[in-house]
Amino acid sequence: MAAIIDIIIIRLNKTVIKENPASLSTKQRVSLVGVLSVLYLGCLLIAAPPYFVIIGSMVLIPWLIWLTITDLEHLVIPDIANIGIALSGLMFLLWHYPDRLIPHMIAGCVAALLFWTISIIFRRLRGYDGLGMGDTKFIFGCGLWVGLIGVINVIFLASIIGILATLCVNRLSNKKDERYIPFGPFLAFSTFYIWLFGPVL
Repeated sequence: MAAIIDIIIIRLNKTVIKENPASLSTKQRVSLVGVLSVLYLGCLLIAAPPYFVIIGSMVLIPWLIWLTITDLEHLVIPDIANIGIALSGLMFLLWHYPDRLIPHMIAGCVAALLFWTISIIFRRLRGYDGLGMGDTKFIFGCGLWVGLIGVINVIFLASIIGILATLCVNRLSNKKDERYIPFGPFLAFSTFYIWLFGPVL
């Protein structure tokens, strides 16, 4: 199954990614797909949510896996993935929580504006991008899924996990060759975690 998903990801990325060559081998990519699938489905099993959350999760998981693999491999979050996450979140709201549609859309817009502002300030201060537009677009879709309180928790949780992961990777690797780790994978997992288990703050 992981190999089949990997083939789909490769096909999709050949279509939507024009730059940044692949940095993962087929074996690494298949292994990562397997690990992510177990991680997300394991969280779903532990949470044991009601049926409508399971349905929403099964729609959301493939987008998050594709986003994670692509961002790790190409340092890009595909627009199609962001559109898929946003549209599926919108459809879920219309289906089960129509009364939350406007508040969640506002949450997405506020979060996206915050990320865009941070990226502009960071670039002016440091001279390079700290947050890509893919992250900004993703956080809008995240807001649709989890709302304002949820998206605040997603940003907090993703930041903590991202900092710890970066410290561990740089500690284990050559200090002269610090590796850039994209933020998208941490946002993806944190979104799913908050979606299932609720706020951590």
